[in-house]
Amino acid sequence: MKLIWNSIPLRQIRNQVVWYHLHCGRDFAATFAQNIYHTAEQLRQMPTIGTIVREDVHRTIRRFVAHPGCIILYAHNKTSVHILRLFFTKMAPML
Repeated sequence: MKLIWNSIPLRQIRNQVVWYHLHCGRDFAATFAQNIYHTAEQLRQMPTIGTIVREDVHRTIRRFVAHPGCIILYAHNKTSVHILRLFFTKMAPML
């Protein structure tokens, strides 16, 4: 199964990692990014693990807590998992 990142969550994680790098240090930012990517890889392997947020005829959208400060919103089909959006719950960086 393929893992596909949409452009919005890629931009979101980049901005978040920059914020963490500036305010918490390089090591923390790197660990944070690794945790998010590792969780996305787990979703690729087990796509039904998340909680259903919305379900319609075309697709089911699920969410999964990737990190205490990040929720991943995703959809999947038989061949791929699409990362749709990231929600950061600890703070709101001004980028």
